[in-house]
Amino acid sequence: MINKIAFFRSSSSISALEQYRIFGPLTNAGMQISEGIKDGIVDRDAIYESDIVLFQRDFSSHFDWYLTLINYARELRKPVIMDLDDDLFALPSDHPDRISTYYASGLPALLHAILNVDGVTVTSKPLKESIQNLNPNVWILPNYFDDQLWQFRPEQTKSPDDSVTIFYMGTPTHQPDLRLISPSLFQLAEEFGSAIKFFFYGIQPSEGLEELTSVTYQPVQTFNYVNFVAYMSEIQADLAIAPLCDNRFNRSKSAIKFFEYTAMGIPGVYADLAPYSSVVKDGYNGMLAQTMDQWCEKIRLLIEKPDLRNSLIQNAQESVKKQWLIRDHSSEWLDVYKKISDSARKSHVDRSNILESLEMIVNQQKEIRDKQELINSLNETKEKIISLEQRLSDKQCEIDETKKHLSKLLLSKSWTITRPLRKVLWKSDGEKQ
Repeated sequence: MINKIAFFRSSSSISALEQYRIFGPLTNAGMQISEGIKDGIVDRDAIYESDIVLFQRDFSSHFDWYLTLINYARELRKPVIMDLDDDLFALPSDHPDRISTYYASGLPALLHAILNVDGVTVTSKPLKESIQNLNPNVWILPNYFDDQLWQFRPEQTKSPDDSVTIFYMGTPTHQPDLRLISPSLFQLAEEFGSAIKFFFYGIQPSEGLEELTSVTYQPVQTFNYVNFVAYMSEIQADLAIAPLCDNRFNRSKSAIKFFEYTAMGIPGVYADLAPYSSVVKDGYNGMLAQTMDQWCEKIRLLIEKPDLRNSLIQNAQESVKKQWLIRDHSSEWLDVYKKISDSARKSHVDRSNILESLEMIVNQQKEIRDKQELINSLNETKEKIISLEQRLSDKQCEIDETKKHLSKLLLSKSWTITRPLRKVLWKSDGEKQ
């Protein structure tokens, strides 16, 4: 029987990822979650008292923590599970996180973890197909909607003459996806002018769009998911968009935006890709678009037909309530964890040599980062020394100038003529004292 989970994470607040993948389903399933990191160290008691040890993708980049938990769990013969929601090995070349190398340093540790754990839980079939070549024990646990956090907002009543607000939310990492449909947005802005407005949350609008119509940009306000839900619940918009570039990374994603737009009472036009095409029925509970013409056509329909918007959002909310509520599916987590626990290590392939090599790679990367930090520190010190040397040089120049001025003064005629008088004055001052 699985009752208690030791969960390891590096963040201090509950993000959307942790809410959808861990806290939402496990809380609904009645499981007890113990935090594995306390006061900056691995809590061995949490592992000892748990039935399952669980961590998410980013945790393995804290390699010392990860090794401590994995080795201690092995000693106690506790099953170790990693949850993964993105195919980080397949980041496309134009993805902002690929360009910034945000995940690059953690990929060897991530690969080490995938090879080493007893089971991997993922969000989608494409992601499972990518990962099971590295670890055969991969299980799909889809993302579901938590109606204990969200309240379904009813459809809005608007006349055809009212202006229409088009909403898009996403982190800056979605810039390639937004660029994909920018020509369609510009075309619609030119066509409808002030009759439409744009509201972008978390992601910068396409440059120049504000010259054609009203554009609002709101940077990310919070990464705490409860606070995010509260903020989003106050946003008013008439239709929403969810573009995605067609690549392996995006095809492994899930339909979270469909759930959240639906809860906000906003019908959407979604990319005609696996994350959305598996939940959206085109023209029934949302719109699917692929080409530029389709994006224009579907958005234009929703701009011009408020009754269609209302019909789509009603059907979308019914779809979520019937098929995608987390409370109706939380038992899937227990079932999968039990299967992993029962089969732990049975189908394990001897990967010891690979794991050893990867451990060396990760440690070497850490050494490189440590050396770079030292180099940066030395460069800062060098710059300070150069600055001090320059100031010293400037002071020396001032001293030299003062000496020259004083020398000229001592050799001047006025100084020579007044010398006897100065002696008298000095003698007089001495007698007075």
